[in-house]
Amino acid sequence: MRTLLVLVTLSLLAACADPVEEAKEAVKASATHPRGLEYRNLEVFKNKVVCGEFMEDDRWGEGPGFQPFIFREGTANLSPADLDLQIYCSADPASALQSELGIGPVTRQNASLVKIYSDLSALAAALEAYRADFNEYPSQVTRNGLQALTKPRRGSPDPADVYMA
Repeated sequence: MRTLLVLVTLSLLAACADPVEEAKEAVKASATHPRGLEYRNLEVFKNKVVCGEFMEDDRWGEGPGFQPFIFREGTANLSPADLDLQIYCSADPASALQSELGIGPVTRQNASLVKIYSDLSALAAALEAYRADFNEYPSQVTRNGLQALTKPRRGSPDPADVYMA
């Protein structure tokens, strides 16, 4: 009996770890008529991004046909923009980004992009540290927006210990 319980638990954990199954569940949760969902062309890309197409029947048994979707970071986008499809649903998103927007590549020879990447990474880290302390991001209404990141960290005795200098 114990072996059976372990096997069932492991199979459930394995199913939850499958990005395609997670994507299907997210599409189902977001769909208007989730009962008659069909999927095709499902593919997993970098960072567990799942791209594919879904079709749902409306209450009269008809629908608009297969529609593209993107599943990333636990969320299904059921009406992605063409640019999102080109970038996220690519084996090489950096090349797709460079091709579509002329941005990249991020290399040491491209100092301005390295600086932008570094600055945005530092801002993201500061925002996440702030969120960890306050359970929310700073907003213009409650915390003076991004200026809150220049205030001392919550609980720190050092006034120079700020989220972002």
